[in-house]
Amino acid sequence: MAVVRKTTQSGTDAIRWGTALSAMIPEPRQEVEPARLVVDRGTDVGAEFALTAERTRLGRRRDCDIVIDDPTVSRHHAELVVRDDQWFVVDGGSLNGTYVNRAPVETAPLRDGDEIWIGKMRFTFRTGDREIRPDRVEDRTAVVRLS
Repeated sequence: MAVVRKTTQSGTDAIRWGTALSAMIPEPRQEVEPARLVVDRGTDVGAEFALTAERTRLGRRRDCDIVIDDPTVSRHHAELVVRDDQWFVVDGGSLNGTYVNRAPVETAPLRDGDEIWIGKMRFTFRTGDREIRPDRVEDRTAVVRLS
């Protein structure tokens, strides 16, 4: 076991590597399969949102990552999160619920092609190495409006 020496006013203290020092070093971030949401219903049909963070919030409030301009959507309606290399949708306690493939969910794993319903909005969850078309990608914070 390596020993790191730290000099203080009272002398030299030894910290064993693997104990106190290793507790301060964060674990490396997980590599996550590229993912995106594709709008299937609304004025922005076909728009794609690249999911580049380990957590993406969806809702009506302007501080959400994807803002859905729909009165049936809660302020912080749902989140897309990564856990152990798997994407999940997590309902944020919304009044009208979050649906995956037409079934209400509180938390559900996501697979390529799953349909996510939030209010009147419909998204398709996509993964894989397919290149995202730059002309269809929205900014990380975007407003989606219904027609």
